[in-house]
Amino acid sequence: MIRLVLAALLALVCTGAARAAEPIIEAVEFPLVVDGATLKLVGTVVRPRDDKRHPMVVLSHGAWGPAERRRATPRLDYAPLSTWLAQRGLAVLVPMRRGYGASEGEMAESSGGCSEPDYTKAALTGAQDILAGVEWLRAQPFADPQRLMLVGFSAGGWASLGAASRNPEGLAAVINLAGGRGGFPMNGWPCAWTRMLDSASAFGADVRVPSLWIYGRNDALFGPAFAQKLVEAWRAGGADAELHIVAPDYSDGHGVFMDEAAVVHWAPVVETFLGDVFKSRTTAGAVK
Repeated sequence: MIRLVLAALLALVCTGAARAAEPIIEAVEFPLVVDGATLKLVGTVVRPRDDKRHPMVVLSHGAWGPAERRRATPRLDYAPLSTWLAQRGLAVLVPMRRGYGASEGEMAESSGGCSEPDYTKAALTGAQDILAGVEWLRAQPFADPQRLMLVGFSAGGWASLGAASRNPEGLAAVINLAGGRGGFPMNGWPCAWTRMLDSASAFGADVRVPSLWIYGRNDALFGPAFAQKLVEAWRAGGADAELHIVAPDYSDGHGVFMDEAAVVHWAPVVETFLGDVFKSRTTAGAVK
């Protein structure tokens, strides 16, 4: 009987510890004021299960279409990445930009036609939505308003670089995951790619925080050769950047950040970067 009681107590303790380690996930809404109008954007917060203030992360999704596909899923949580960040002591907001999910407004961040794409406009338009999320997150009781990191995937990575050039208060770092616009499947290079280099150089001139750039070896949209040129343009503008090409044996280099089984390919690089940016961590890896 004693053994049974002890076993039951141990099971309760283990269950409670597991639940404590699971992040809180909640649906949220916040305003975007643009061109004199106020639009409602939606998002998902993924954060540690406690009452402390945590460094803020705005994690931005990529681009896809057509419109009915963009609207098909009201919200994204971008697990496993958001969960991984929350487990390390970060409060993560995953906003849905205009034209995506249940957010109001039409998609406004297109770079235009392939012959003369406007990559600067695309990044800065997406940045408006990202920065609206930053301002909402800054006011939340679980967020540390003086410690902000922007993280973005694909088109969201490109928009995050644009947002960083606006130097939001408290910005500590940027993580660009396979960032870019206008990529051709199976080609590895976006259309009129030198235009994106020009934009990256201009953005880099205004950014003074460290950035981490991670691209998959087998990314069919933005391959390693293009990623190298893009990061060089960013550095030429004057900004700091650390580039890693990962997952040489993973078949879908662009999707490596969305696959639970592929976390091992990028997690060590991001873990080290977080330690360098936020300095103080517990032995469990949580950011203080």
